[in-house]
Amino acid sequence: MPDALTFAIRRAGREDEAWPGYLLRNAGENYVSGLAGFGKPYHLSPDQLLNLGPEVVLPLLSGKACALPSSSRPSHSRAALNPAGRMHRCRICPQCWREDNDPYARAVWDQPLSLYCVRHKRLLLDACQACGRELDVRRRVLLSCDCGASFLNQTTSAAQPWVVGMIQKLIDPADCQREAQFAAASASERSAARFLRRLAQHSRGEVDLFDGAPRIFTSVVPTSDLPALATWFKNWPHGFISSLRCAQESLNRLAMWSDLNRKYHVDRFPGFVCIEEAMKEALFEQRRTERDTYGIRELQRITKHSHRTIERWTDAGLFPPESQVIDPVTGANRLAVSRALFLHIQRAYRAVANVPESAEVLGCSERAVRGLIACGALSAVQPPIVKRSFLVKRRTLPRLKQRLFKMVRVCTRRFAGGERLSFSECVSFNHSPSGPRWKRALDFIDRGLLRLYSDSAVLGRLDDIFVLRSDLRRCGLLRP
Repeated sequence: MPDALTFAIRRAGREDEAWPGYLLRNAGENYVSGLAGFGKPYHLSPDQLLNLGPEVVLPLLSGKACALPSSSRPSHSRAALNPAGRMHRCRICPQCWREDNDPYARAVWDQPLSLYCVRHKRLLLDACQACGRELDVRRRVLLSCDCGASFLNQTTSAAQPWVVGMIQKLIDPADCQREAQFAAASASERSAARFLRRLAQHSRGEVDLFDGAPRIFTSVVPTSDLPALATWFKNWPHGFISSLRCAQESLNRLAMWSDLNRKYHVDRFPGFVCIEEAMKEALFEQRRTERDTYGIRELQRITKHSHRTIERWTDAGLFPPESQVIDPVTGANRLAVSRALFLHIQRAYRAVANVPESAEVLGCSERAVRGLIACGALSAVQPPIVKRSFLVKRRTLPRLKQRLFKMVRVCTRRFAGGERLSFSECVSFNHSPSGPRWKRALDFIDRGLLRLYSDSAVLGRLDDIFVLRSDLRRCGLLRP
């Protein structure tokens, strides 16, 4: 290796530039032919430049002598994907390049699941529209194909909403590591891309989803696979479940999901958590439609009450007399409500939330939720069968949060520990026998007389809000 060998022009890398694009851009500045010409003075092939990465190649470009690692020779059996996660195939956004004064390749474009440009919401270009050749980082020039066609004159179609949703179900597109300088593909994203390619191959009839198939090494999802993937992700999650049923003729949907998870580890993808629950719900609906009556277990599922509570309702006569039937096996009385009554109860309970659920949504204590129900700030409902006052309309929960959050100010002062009252403490105190009702305090908040504070501008819970005892005392909400 020469002791001091460098090119005449060496551009600095942009903060979000891709490693192959950086090499191609510097090759063009020095009038050499692509990665092959760029690595020739150092006796390095294009694959070796990609394998070694910026940690080894950048010192060489600066004229520093260094020893190459023994693993720098590329593996020809896996030439499309080297151990560093850098691929030969690449994508570009022609519209971004037309707007750039000095076009360069973004690192996020080279990620396996980067199918669209986040800025313009258009699909990325992964093949030359003039000759149909796939874009390769080993081409001679950055801005044009080896056939001579310029990428600046080519256009792509808009990204459909289901494509954006598909990516969000597999990875976090907003992860800053994907946009970092010279970023390489992570193992989880490569695994997700290979899973998508397998789904597309199965939809085209090339391989079987569950049987053994040749391993996929090129973990880049091409745009040509999107029509095959639309049947899986366009109507989520029912489209995925129905496509999975067509892939494996099995009567047990949970067994299908178990087989898919064991082979592809899909439970690691963030958006696939709902699939198992959807399959359970679909199986439950299927079993319910096969009969005309429903028992305690079904009522327990929709009302979220215990088995003993529903039995007490039955003993108290809250269900119609015809609901009591004799079990032909045990000879004991059991509950069997009609389908019409069951659907009526189900619709009612889907629109309400109990106290623990309300406390979790609002981000406050259960005692505060009971106080808000008692004063009328939250709308309580009376569901069928059982008369309970601590059930809240679900739609009133986000409305109350929005009503309070818009009145919050960011606190820049320090107060004594006893001067501050959290939201739960304030509501609980305001509903003590010696204090006024919280509804009066809400009127003061709407009029701006009672100020709400928070230590942070980002609010997610009502307990992030606090009030001052002095403000409560000034409004007459505390006894002297």
